[in-house]
Amino acid sequence: MNSINMSSFAQRLQEALSEYGGVYDPVMRRSFQTVLMFEANRCLKDKLPTLRPFQRKLAVFDQAKYLLEEISGESSLVGLDTQGKREEIMWRTGTSREPLNPESMWSRASRLSKDVEKVAEQVEEFMKGNTKITSTSTHEEIYRSFVESIYDKAHPNVQPGTEVYPIQFEYTHSHLFLAYKVYYRKGKIDPEFPEPRAREINVPREKPTGGLESYNPILPAIVTAASANNAVIASKMSGRPTSKVARIIAPAIALRESPLIVAAGQKASAAAAVAAAHVTGANLSLNGRVSEPRHNQQQNHMIQDVPTIQQQDERRRRELLREVKDHMELLSQFEGIIDSETLKKRKRDLFLSVPPPPPPNEKQEKKSSKKSNEGQGSGSETESDDDKNTD
Repeated sequence: MNSINMSSFAQRLQEALSEYGGVYDPVMRRSFQTVLMFEANRCLKDKLPTLRPFQRKLAVFDQAKYLLEEISGESSLVGLDTQGKREEIMWRTGTSREPLNPESMWSRASRLSKDVEKVAEQVEEFMKGNTKITSTSTHEEIYRSFVESIYDKAHPNVQPGTEVYPIQFEYTHSHLFLAYKVYYRKGKIDPEFPEPRAREINVPREKPTGGLESYNPILPAIVTAASANNAVIASKMSGRPTSKVARIIAPAIALRESPLIVAAGQKASAAAAVAAAHVTGANLSLNGRVSEPRHNQQQNHMIQDVPTIQQQDERRRRELLREVKDHMELLSQFEGIIDSETLKKRKRDLFLSVPPPPPPNEKQEKKSSKKSNEGQGSGSETESDDDKNTD
């Protein structure tokens, strides 16, 4: 969909980190993640309305990972020179260290603009009641004064103005501060921030059969065509698929189908062929051969589908539990910023959305019933032996 000139974005990000040496530090992990999602939303704001809901999630996920790759490398302006730093930025949480997936990223990115706008509103209110802020005050001066006031509120035992807040505070207190610092000026969105240029994004036409968490976008590697071909050849020889393959995109091609589209199409074609074969009284095997219908094979096929449905339900349940956990962690970061009653209400709503526990395993029930029947059977045999002895 969209190649973006990353020099301005990377330079703005480096400028925002100037007091921290202009490079990434692990304390900025969530703040960097927030900036990447904010920029991804900005790049796709004209494209998302035309996509299906699941495609929007995949597009934002693809764009955010692309942006991270673009500002990384040995010549990175912001110090993302190792693979380990790039991976930790895309963790869901610092505790679990699980990588973000399209679902969890979308839940954060979809409300990000409003959250950063709330920080901007707080800055505007701070400017109105502060006599030290004048028309000649710079964006950096206003931002520093604002963060200092937040630090004083968070440390009531410290006399205001007597202690300089540590630089880490603005990253540990709120992951939204860095996004505000990059994209806003004096409480307003910066109109001089360059608009992103178009870049192609490959999203599947159909929802991935393995769920959105199985989606792995093909990111453009910063390599030559020859090295890309070598990587593909080495992958085929080793029998392992490559995680990154360079895409050489012709100007006339507007959209390329990802491997997920091809796989989904093949599965749909196979399902249609099987359905047609059942109607005509024939059974189509996986290798394309036609044989006589077998009633037992149909029954086995139906029985094998049951665990798959149960596994899908359990996966959806776990995804919902993870989302509730993420929301709770996010709400805890707003303590002291958002009204306590509002936080309590949102937490109550989250608790109400927790899915019920899974139903008992049918196999265990069958085993228990089988054991009870066997116990009853053994009892009847014992009684018959006793009757014989009596006789």
